[in-house]
Amino acid sequence: MGSSIASAHVHMRGDRPDLVEWLTGAVAQETGFRCYRTEWRRLGAIIPQVGVATEPVGLTIQVESDPDFVPAERDELIEELNGLVNETALGRLKLATSRLAIMSVAHPDTEVTAASITMGASTNLDPRSPQIDRVLRALVALTDGVAIDLVNGGVLSTPDGAWVAF
Repeated sequence: MGSSIASAHVHMRGDRPDLVEWLTGAVAQETGFRCYRTEWRRLGAIIPQVGVATEPVGLTIQVESDPDFVPAERDELIEELNGLVNETALGRLKLATSRLAIMSVAHPDTEVTAASITMGASTNLDPRSPQIDRVLRALVALTDGVAIDLVNGGVLSTPDGAWVAF
């Protein structure tokens, strides 16, 4: 797995118009963690997010559905996972039009100037830590998605299943 500011992705169908609002309530109910609406703002860009009060570091869930890169990334992932996950999981992945980027609320390598934002490709959020794992399993269950651990290298295709290394 390459370096990334996100520690995990959940690939899913993104056809709910109220996805951020729905996720805020559904993740809180499923996990018991306090969830809240937030947004990332820089240089005129406003990106809605869901904040989740996990410990020792909180996380944000950001919906990404850019048709210029999400489908291409999904197709590469399907090739990588072929033979590692069952056909049902691959079928769900083939229907994915969005991904949820799971990121730390603390971006230690971020530098903001008037003209640019520079972010280092690192994270302090481990998807296998118990609270983060709980959120990822909830997201897989709620969205019928497939989670990818970008830190340790692994895939979770069912909420009660084991992480499979790749």
